[in-house]
Amino acid sequence: MMALESATQGCSVAVWRDGTVLAHREAIATRAQAEILMPMVQAVRVEAGISFAEVEMFAVTVGPGSFTGVRVGLATARALGLAAARPVAGVTTSEAVAWAVGTKSREEHLVVVLLDSFRSDVYVQPFRLTVQGPVPLGPVRALVPSALTDFLADLPAPAVLAGNVRPVGVLPATIAGIAEETHPQAWAVAAVAAAREEMGQRRTPEPLYLRPPDVTGPSSRSEGTPQGTPRCF
Repeated sequence: MMALESATQGCSVAVWRDGTVLAHREAIATRAQAEILMPMVQAVRVEAGISFAEVEMFAVTVGPGSFTGVRVGLATARALGLAAARPVAGVTTSEAVAWAVGTKSREEHLVVVLLDSFRSDVYVQPFRLTVQGPVPLGPVRALVPSALTDFLADLPAPAVLAGNVRPVGVLPATIAGIAEETHPQAWAVAAVAAAREEMGQRRTPEPLYLRPPDVTGPSSRSEGTPQGTPRCF
């Protein structure tokens, strides 16, 4: 399987086979996904020593995230799947983060993924981590900071926060801790897609938009902020 992630500020591609990452590339890609994604695809294919005909499936993040990044990733994955006559599976960015957290602790618990929208709100989704992978406990939501606090306070305890957002102030008693900063990664996208495939739950590669794109251009909050810098709300 080849997986692509370009829905967020990062951009990554991985080749995955039977639970092993054969090749992986990652780069900062603020508004440059269209220029670097295909070269990364070629690089991981060569490193893994495979042809496109040997890829059994393509997986790609469908959002939420950057409107342009989601479109670039989906268009690339669909084109690759069409050219190779292979299926394409969709994975949400929050699923990928939840899986990465789960690989560090197979203990079953609640994890809440918080991803920066680079506007005034935060993408939020709770998951129950199981040995089979993350199970969503509700849809992805876009919440402003005040609503986020109330949302976290209503969660069953104990819950762990994960993602690239760090809430400020006193956390509700329901929050047991904050995991190491985690961004969506192509290898985790592949892992989620493989797990879904085994359960017969393949997600169609359709974009997950929680609101219309910002037609006025990038917000001032995202200007000059490098990938890997956690946001605080």
